[in-house]
Amino acid sequence: MRKNTKKKTGSIIVIASFIFILSVTGLLKLVWPEQRISEAEARTLATMPSISGESLRDGSFPLAVEAYFTDQFPLRNTLIRFSDSMRNMLRITIGDDVQIIQGNQDMGQGDSNVILDELPGDEPMGVGYTSPYVN
Repeated sequence: MRKNTKKKTGSIIVIASFIFILSVTGLLKLVWPEQRISEAEARTLATMPSISGESLRDGSFPLAVEAYFTDQFPLRNTLIRFSDSMRNMLRITIGDDVQIIQGNQDMGQGDSNVILDELPGDEPMGVGYTSPYVN
């Protein structure tokens, strides 16, 4: 009987914590000022899109709203800096231009499902692996 009570209490704590985090994030979003530029990424952030019949028909409005909320997430720059510091802790530098990065095999370096149209001076490549070093 006690085992079920502990399990139920643990589940309630997890659910309450999740709801608390969502609520705090939502409240922060209401009072957090809209950011124009991300210094960490050196780019302009998305602004709230205007709604129109055309944007609803072609599906661009939901995508623009998603981009807005992704860019305007409270404490976004702080989380990006934290992520960068964690990534740097996993990096081992050997010499000036060689780095070993611990992690999974891809580490976001490319996408195996991207169709490469053309590379300068080459024939179309079709489906292949992209590299961050290919322009």
